[in-house]
Amino acid sequence: MVLGLLAAVACAGLAALAAATVARARRFGAGTVAGLLTLVAVAVGTAAAHLPLNAAYQAEPDSFPVVANLGAGDLLMPFAVFLVVLSWALPWPVLGAARGARTETTERLPARDVWQLLLDLATADLPENRSAGGAALRAELAPIDPPAERRRFALGGMWAALRSGRPRAAWASAAAVAVVVAAGSFAASRWSLAHSRGGILDFWIVGPSVLLLAVALVTAWRNRSFGAGLRAAALSGLAALVAIVTVGVPEALVWAQRQAGYLSTGDAVPPTWQSAVLDVVRPDFILIMIVFWAIGAAGGAVLGTALRRDPAGVTDGS
Repeated sequence: MVLGLLAAVACAGLAALAAATVARARRFGAGTVAGLLTLVAVAVGTAAAHLPLNAAYQAEPDSFPVVANLGAGDLLMPFAVFLVVLSWALPWPVLGAARGARTETTERLPARDVWQLLLDLATADLPENRSAGGAALRAELAPIDPPAERRRFALGGMWAALRSGRPRAAWASAAAVAVVVAAGSFAASRWSLAHSRGGILDFWIVGPSVLLLAVALVTAWRNRSFGAGLRAAALSGLAALVAIVTVGVPEALVWAQRQAGYLSTGDAVPPTWQSAVLDVVRPDFILIMIVFWAIGAAGGAVLGTALRRDPAGVTDGS
């Protein structure tokens, strides 16, 4: 599974590089097409290798090599995971093309460290009445040298920007996401329970990811702002996490009683209600969810911003 994720990240970087290279010479549209064709070529090549192997496994499962404790057909898992998560790399050709199409006059100096980068992202594209405050925060960070002080100032500035820079309707989007995730979690739990399926960790990962992508895309498109899309998605992500925990805790008790399994994976659960409840807030599961949600939110913000690009800005890249 980790191999599939890492391969998808590498291919996203490759597609972004191809898009940026072509866009620098042939403008934004050509760069985007080149990046997307790169991903298509990778997907076709992977499918050409995966499908015959999968057919061989389906025909004779007993003769297929497996690794102990990983389950039948586990050697094919990296291929399957890669093809699924490769879809999350779709925004990166757009991002690479936008970067390659920028003119020399719009180039900015590279970030000095990760704290400057994070503050730049948090204060980018703030509403007009807050843009001066964002510029002041970036200017105040520049002369600070001690790493600890830079970290404290950057985190404080990020928090201030995220609190004050929420776009209109962000709270409504967050509430809608919370309701949909809560209802979806309950429905997925009861359906899996009734049909003796595994847990609902897949829904926790995929469902909110799609919703956050949509929230970020629409918000970035409306505000013509990458930062606005990210901030709206961050608020909606927090609401989704609260919804998952709120619905998950009582549902975990139901699973422990009726199925004797964990709500997340359906695996056998020790005879304690505490272990069933703690499974809902396992740090590794939460980390996996946040990673996928962040990919979806960033992709939506990139696409929404690209769809509202100023046509004049595109021609500048020629």
